[in-house]
Amino acid sequence: MTALTQKFLTSKDSHWEKQQQLAKQNQQLLETHETKLALQIAEERNRIARDIHDNVGHLLSRALLQIGALETINQESTLQEPLYQLKQTVDTGMDHIRLSVHDLHADSLSFAEAVQNLVTIEELCPVEIQGTVFEDLSENQQNCLLMVMKEAITNTIKHSQATLLVFHFKTLPAFYRMQIRNDGVTACDQPKTGIGLQTIQQRIRTIKGQVHIVQTDTHFQLTITIPKEPT
Repeated sequence: MTALTQKFLTSKDSHWEKQQQLAKQNQQLLETHETKLALQIAEERNRIARDIHDNVGHLLSRALLQIGALETINQESTLQEPLYQLKQTVDTGMDHIRLSVHDLHADSLSFAEAVQNLVTIEELCPVEIQGTVFEDLSENQQNCLLMVMKEAITNTIKHSQATLLVFHFKTLPAFYRMQIRNDGVTACDQPKTGIGLQTIQQRIRTIKGQVHIVQTDTHFQLTITIPKEPT
């Protein structure tokens, strides 16, 4: 085999290898994009369901109360049937609202699925899930913890040289505990004053939880506890 032939075959093998690597990278990008899209769709569904429940549902509930008050004080027999029909119409609308909100939530990702998607799409720092992801959170608790996890990932990438970020979940009798720990050295000497951490603390306070911060020469850790809501 001549040197020229050997060079050609080597070049051909190298070209094929690069094509395979490129195809693999394209597939990974596609999967990452689809994962992000699924998470965004689920979050948007939850937002829409929450808006419908809080706004439209509240207005229809007020309308039912007002109709009931009108029925109580009404002295005109000719208005009894129209008021009854109006009440039935609004009541049917409430039933449809409840079904729509239920369907939106049913099609959304579970908290465990959303957590898995969230850690899967992060490529700049390895993320590990430990323990058992919470199962019985309220919608507000789920949304809050997902936002906190996003903030923690962003803070870790921006302010440390961490090689691993760990989310540890533990369900206790009266509350849930999530520990967020990385092995990086934060660039901030006083982490409690950071905007990102202040945001996390504010979010957790909205669901009546607490945040404890521990920083050493070897790691940085947040311990978040939130009370279980009555079932």
